[in-house]
Amino acid sequence: MKNKTIVIILAGGEGKRFGLSKQFISIHNIPLFIYTLKKFKNYQVILTIPEEYKDLVENNIKSNNCSKNIVIIKGGNTRKKSCYNALTYINNNYPKCENVIITEANRPCIKKETISKCINKLNKCDALITACKSINTSCISKDKKTLKNLLDRTYQYDLLMPEGFKFKKLYNAYQKVNKDTTSIIEIFQFAYPDNKIGIISIPLWEGLKLTYAEDYKIFEMLLKKEK
Repeated sequence: MKNKTIVIILAGGEGKRFGLSKQFISIHNIPLFIYTLKKFKNYQVILTIPEEYKDLVENNIKSNNCSKNIVIIKGGNTRKKSCYNALTYINNNYPKCENVIITEANRPCIKKETISKCINKLNKCDALITACKSINTSCISKDKKTLKNLLDRTYQYDLLMPEGFKFKKLYNAYQKVNKDTTSIIEIFQFAYPDNKIGIISIPLWEGLKLTYAEDYKIFEMLLKKEK
């Protein structure tokens, strides 16, 4: 069924380096968000962006031959609002949508096989996350100076992206949950506390979020390995 699964790519962040939001920084003369878009070239994509980047985004999408099946919409001033804008757009324009896969524009390392696993798993559950097993012991500190307590890493995972949902359930969750959080899965879980959340285990590098200078160097090495 056409548009049964729609991908939301969030590119509305304001974390800036070198005068640009990090998802628009160029690597080998190609903006980071383009690398992510190409991983989803076979899907209908809703891309949320800040209004001031519209021309830059449209020009790069055309020049990199990835304009097919991409709709650009204005993001919100928060991650939660950007996601809701995308969900509302889907609700108004794609009545046959059943599943949504959500990721961020600065996570370009996801494998196509993992995307397929996410879609297949949504046949068995209403929501899923990608995650990797924690290799470090985490702690809690309320004052940022002293240790409050340690967390048992035996059962601890690091949440990555993408995440997947039954569209109608997530859209309803956003409409009825007024919770101050940037976590999509938390909004879903708050609305449906009895629903089990599926987990797809992936390596940390595959869900890598490019945030710091060293992250970009890691991505460049991964690009060389792909060639």
